[in-house]
Amino acid sequence: MNITVVISHRTDTITQKGVVLSMKKAYLVLSNGQIFEGWRFGAEADTVGELVFTTGVNGYLQNLTDPASCGQILMQTFPMIGNYGTVEADLESACTVKGYVVRE
Repeated sequence: MNITVVISHRTDTITQKGVVLSMKKAYLVLSNGQIFEGWRFGAEADTVGELVFTTGVNGYLQNLTDPASCGQILMQTFPMIGNYGTVEADLESACTVKGYVVRE
């Protein structure tokens, strides 16, 4: 399913785990008209791509750098990603995805 990520220009202040963050809202807009609101982090760019999901609990670095993911917007179904940091040896290449959707 192709989606468009539309970024609002409004910056809001949110508190997460006692830390105050200034973040911009982001919207996933599906081709069927459904809209999902969230917060953006990382690169500031709008993008269009195929939304795919992965159910893995670990190995997210391999997913982000896998050449097969090139041009896709990757959604993690496991809620907490990045808790154990990164290991450079786990990188397969440069990041190839167009977007990354995570909960925490």
